[in-house]
Order: sequence, then structure tokens, then C-alpha cells
Amino acid sequence: MPRILIAGCGYIGQAAADLFHAAGWVVEGWTRSTESAASLSAKPYPVREVDVSQADQVAEYGPAAAGFDEVVHCASSSGGDPEMYRRVYLDGARNLLETFRGPKLLFTSSTSVYAQRDGSWVTEESETYSMRETSRILLDTYPSRRATGRIVSRPDGK
Repeated sequence: MPRILIAGCGYIGQAAADLFHAAGWVVEGWTRSTESAASLSAKPYPVREVDVSQADQVAEYGPAAAGFDEVVHCASSSGGDPEMYRRVYLDGARNLLETFRGPKLLFTSSTSVYAQRDGSWVTEESETYSMRETSRILLDTYPSRRATGRIVSRPDGK
């Protein structure tokens, strides 16, 4: 049976975890807070309190989580400031990449990195530009993914 780690079992991550579990995957979820982990304790898969921005926590649980075929990084900054974006996205991505070298890694990001604001179609070849520091942090995270052959998804709420 294929195994997947959802690193960031919030709104998007929980939905993904539920779908993968329903499709027969062995799922494990990680969430930043004790409260979130407790609220998900009735799920049919384990959800652990692991903050991906903390290298020591990822390293501690990484060996126990070995054997995953896929890892999804969809942790949220909770609408935080640039420093929170840096910790969750940039540091979190680095921590996951250093710990999980074998599995495929999917990074969920945001369409806010693109210049288009008119509803036009956006692809990976579209111009990226943002005046917001948080969007620039997301762009800074992306090259490390592309260089390692990882996958980036930028879901839009529309």
C-alpha cells in the first residue's frame, strides 16, 4: 500500500489526507499545534504535533515516518507576517527536503506570486512578480524545489 505524509494537516491538508486515505493510502498527518492534533484524533490515520519550521522536530519524527512514497508540504502561515512565512515555507521546505530525500515532495504554494490579477490563465511559465514580501518568500522557496525535481502546486480559492 502506498504511504503519504501530509505535513500541514489544516484546511487543505486534512482534505488531502482524507482523500488519500479513502483511496487506500496509508496516511500520516502533521500539524503545528497540540490543539489541532487533538481535534484530529478521531481521524482514521495518525496526526502528530510536528512543526515543520523546527528542524529538530522534523528530524525527530522523520526516521519514524520513513518509508513514505510521497510527502506533501501544505503547512499554513495562518495569514502570518513575513517572518512566519519564512519559517513555515522556506525553513519548513528545507527541513523536509533534508529529512525526506527519497519520496516525491509536493509543495503547495499560492497564486499570489504571479503578476496576473485579471482572471487570466496562469502556468508555470507565467510572469512572477509581487510587491508583497510574503509572495517573494514563496518564490524564494520555489527554486529549491525545482532544482531537486520536486512538484509545486499553487491552488487558488476561486
